[in-house]
Amino acid sequence: MFFCQARAVESRGVVYGALLVLHDVTAERELQALRERFLQAIVHDLRGPITTISGWVEILQGKKGNLPPLAEKGIKMVQSGIRNMTELVDNILDSAKLKAGGVRPMLAPIPIAALL
Repeated sequence: MFFCQARAVESRGVVYGALLVLHDVTAERELQALRERFLQAIVHDLRGPITTISGWVEILQGKKGNLPPLAEKGIKMVQSGIRNMTELVDNILDSAKLKAGGVRPMLAPIPIAALL
């Protein structure tokens, strides 16, 4: 429940009115929780295949020297794709945390010269 109130006051301090607003935010909170669960499911479902692919690439890397040059080039391309997908998944997760208020700023003194 969202609650807001205000009073209308004359310059002499006499109250001549009031406003009270109540707004049920249950549906909005349920929608936000649904979004969070959905994003968590997406992240989980993407990380599984990424981990599997990454594991197989590591196995293939152990065979370096025994693979044709084209296969080694392919392994590098797959590794690059894995890094990009991992970064994308991490960004999705970070975005969800920020929207949910799950990330708090870390305040610390820094030298002004570092900003210049």
